[in-house]
Amino acid sequence: MNIPEGEKYIYIRYSEISSLPARGFSHLTACRRLYLDENEIRNIDREAFVGLEELRFLDLSENRISSLQPGTFENLTKLEYFIFNRNKVYLNLVNGTFSGLVNLKEISMNASYIRSVESHVFSGLPNLRKIYLTRNRYHRFTLPALLFQDTPMLEHLDLNLNRLYQNPIPAEIFQNLFNLKTLYLKNSNIRSVPHGLFRDLVNLEEVYLGNYWYHHNNHYWYRNHLYSSLPTGLFGNCTQLKIMEISRCELRQLPHDLFDDLLILERIDFSDNQLSILPNITNMEKLESVDISSNQFASFPSAFVTNCPNLKYLYLSSNQIVSIPADALSQATELLYL
Repeated sequence: MNIPEGEKYIYIRYSEISSLPARGFSHLTACRRLYLDENEIRNIDREAFVGLEELRFLDLSENRISSLQPGTFENLTKLEYFIFNRNKVYLNLVNGTFSGLVNLKEISMNASYIRSVESHVFSGLPNLRKIYLTRNRYHRFTLPALLFQDTPMLEHLDLNLNRLYQNPIPAEIFQNLFNLKTLYLKNSNIRSVPHGLFRDLVNLEEVYLGNYWYHHNNHYWYRNHLYSSLPTGLFGNCTQLKIMEISRCELRQLPHDLFDDLLILERIDFSDNQLSILPNITNMEKLESVDISSNQFASFPSAFVTNCPNLKYLYLSSNQIVSIPADALSQATELLYL
């Protein structure tokens, strides 16, 4: 490729190139960021990136790549960001795909027609902090039970809007993720939540397990996550949890011990379920927002007011509550919205 040596930021877009040959970038030893998105790339030679030892950022989005050979990126030892969004053909993620990327911090593979994922595809990535693996709903695939076992530094995991073909999701799937802070698992076809699923998530701060609304031809609907109950002790080790969203799942009951160890929760969203009873609510001084709208509650949830002194927002619409006791709000000195 006719690119001057010494360039640090290289953009090759809309060029309709269909392949990356061996050592095509070998003279670009100073390159830090390489953008190859929005082309027609189908084939990548295993030695295509030889010479790019200083590369920190690689974007291969919006191409037609059907395979990534193991070892293709192994010389990119300083790479920190791998972007592979909106790939246009089916792709299998095999073991060794990311071998050598010892400094990789983020992988983004959204809407990339992923068809299968092998068990150790994320192995050998000791500095990986974020994985975005969303909107791969064009083909059903499964997540291997030990997929994330070798990513102990992972802090952010987004698995929204996938067509996972497994029920229940493996109980070991989040094993060893002791540093995970944010987990997105909405609209991914999960019909059952096993005991111990979040056992190792001791630093989890935000969890999103519900469903999104879809809009099409003036109709709204949601899909995929449907489960009537959750196992006891599910969040027992998640004492750092601040945000819990489990909406639009057709939940009929919550574990009695759900809030026992969640003393620093700030926001709860159980909207659009079939709930009529709340679990035990202890002193939750950090709680500021509760959404239990569109459920089956027949009485005012006084416990949220008496045990949550800093509550500011309480959403109750579309329930069966017909009245509020006169003294129910006497302690709600911070309440701004009801």
